[in-house]
Amino acid sequence: MRSPTIILAISSLTLASATASADVGFAAAAKAARGAAPLGKLLQVEQRVRNGVQVYDADLFQSPGTDWSVRVNRTSGAVMGVEQAATPAEDVALYEQILSMLPEATIDFGGAVERAIPHGPEGAAVSKVSLDIELAMLAYQVSFDGSDARVYVDSVTGNVVPHHGADDDQEVTVPGANFVSALDAAVAAAGAPALSAEAEAEDVGAMLESLHWDAKAGELVLVTTRAGDSVVLDVVRWVPTADQAARLADEVAALGSATVSASAALASALEQHPTAALHGIEFEAEDAGSSWLVQLITDQGFELDVVVSATNSAAFRIQAAVNFHAADLDRDGRVSGTDLGILVGLWGAFDPTADLTGDNMITGADLGVLVGAWQP
Repeated sequence: MRSPTIILAISSLTLASATASADVGFAAAAKAARGAAPLGKLLQVEQRVRNGVQVYDADLFQSPGTDWSVRVNRTSGAVMGVEQAATPAEDVALYEQILSMLPEATIDFGGAVERAIPHGPEGAAVSKVSLDIELAMLAYQVSFDGSDARVYVDSVTGNVVPHHGADDDQEVTVPGANFVSALDAAVAAAGAPALSAEAEAEDVGAMLESLHWDAKAGELVLVTTRAGDSVVLDVVRWVPTADQAARLADEVAALGSATVSASAALASALEQHPTAALHGIEFEAEDAGSSWLVQLITDQGFELDVVVSATNSAAFRIQAAVNFHAADLDRDGRVSGTDLGILVGLWGAFDPTADLTGDNMITGADLGVLVGAWQP
């Protein structure tokens, strides 16, 4: 945990007998952590070596803003220490969301490990289990020793979705045409329109994971499709819990009246950025109307969020670009004639918003930068 403010040495609390096995396991570690910090809700358990001792480090969260860290001896099950600290402000929203979904969970940390092992690298031991939000569902993210592989286990259904080699800090992309083709195949396999889709990296190549709503059956459908050839690999269906249904109620209601499909929205976004690769798409229902949020990355490596109306595919806007090229002076996601016009209008003057070279003057050097980034 970060910047501990309270450290309690607890050497006498033992949750396993003297004849305990070499490793008490994640289930026992989770139980020990909850017993040592009963005010917190368990979010993560990880194996570590501390001062030469093999331990489980468990992280817990207490609303509205307290982190608890519990250290458990892997061999004996003894709780070795408890730390308390303020939760970083940027983490609170995610933790609160996880807490709101916890009552739906039907499996715990130990169960997640059991379900994940058959889908992880052969012979690899589990090193960390943490709760995460995956495709609007509360899932356990299971990591393995000596591998970048991660396996996600739905906390409600126990279904497993492997994510081999996925890097949470880097968005995976698929060429536009491949993404659209894979999504069309997923829609056909689900027999229902998509609510969202996202590219994921696996050891056999990029995959598309899409969530669908089957209104006739009243079921959510999760489809895994290979992005390279649009082969559907897995289709999982389930009736959503009451809480899941409540969270998706607005989107489900609006999806029925949408006249623009996910594929049409992708095509609209790609018309403006034909060389871009796609990371994901998500259906959103707002008071101003429903829309599709398309996440793409240009061939220059710039990430853009494009919003396409769900009732008029010609209507779109850049909503919250992750980054822009400096020469994109009008911030429309492209370096084009409009930006050239802005630059020429400031020629010979100093304007920090158009000074692309940092020499305090708008000159031919700035024009060269703009032309080099041209993407009409």
